[in-house]
Amino acid sequence: ASRVAIEYDGPTRRGGRVTQSCDVTMLDHFIQNNDDNDHYYTTKRYSQYNVNQELQTFYRETTSLEQRNNDGGIVGKIRVAAFLPYYVKEMDTNNVGGVRDAYDE
Repeated sequence: ASRVAIEYDGPTRRGGRVTQSCDVTMLDHFIQNNDDNDHYYTTKRYSQYNVNQELQTFYRETTSLEQRNNDGGIVGKIRVAAFLPYYVKEMDTNNVGGVRDAYDE
């Protein structure tokens, strides 16, 4: 499935802890390997909406796997990066301090 609903107990932006609901949807994914089939990469992009906080965020998960030549073992890395929605970026950085876009991506 490419969509999941999660309910959990956690902190809020206003302070305190409450039971919250979160809806996560996979937006797209990309798979690639090299010509020798010893490197494998996947990238998945997700949208996450927190119902209680009315907050939508986006994040990307990148996985890289490499087969070692000496023993045939596999080493890998998983990296996750979160991003604000574009409309929040625009509200937060619209000509603040003379900088139109202060977020790094």
